[in-house]
Amino acid sequence: MKVKAVLFDYDETIVYSNMDHVMSFIRAGKKFGVKINKKQVLERFGKSAINILSEILPEVRDEDIIRLRDEKEKIYREMISRKDVRTVAGLRELLEFLRENKIKCGIVSSASIRNIRIGLKENKVGRYFKAIAAAENVKRHKPNPDPVLKAARMLRVQPKDCVLIGDSIYDIIAARRAHVTAFGLTTGYYSALQLKWKGAKASFKDHREFLSFLRSGRI
Repeated sequence: MKVKAVLFDYDETIVYSNMDHVMSFIRAGKKFGVKINKKQVLERFGKSAINILSEILPEVRDEDIIRLRDEKEKIYREMISRKDVRTVAGLRELLEFLRENKIKCGIVSSASIRNIRIGLKENKVGRYFKAIAAAENVKRHKPNPDPVLKAARMLRVQPKDCVLIGDSIYDIIAARRAHVTAFGLTTGYYSALQLKWKGAKASFKDHREFLSFLRSGRI
């Protein structure tokens, strides 16, 4: 296929951030008197914070879920303001390769646009991404295909001409439902086998491996 755009998940695909999110969920839960554990969050990564909290705490009212989400986001931003947010290995080399080959880049994430822009600015990679489909600008989140399709529209590229790379099974499911070729990263909670079972064409340990795959012309 002729690749015209690469769509990236954000957390654990562009930046290493899963454990910061886990701790922010747990600390927000404590403030509200509810118990949230690491596994509950990690196995749902790729979904929106609202969906994660609603699934973990089905007995909690919707308005309290929103308050808990807002507290979680506040704690997360406080945490990342005190540390460096590292990019996944090989990201800059991959982005430069895509720019040189006139392949567009977009982000498809369940994170907030504010969180995404903080990480992109800190790592000076925002200029590579021409579209962000995130928590605030889509109604239905991954594993629904809507954010993938929105990012493709924003880039003015047909889904069949896109590939998506992400670390979660929900990234892979959303891509497949949008008829976008999916690739996995084993930087997060899910293994290469789990990602393959959900439809990933191949999986990589980091962006250096993904770049080698692109250069080989095997897509």
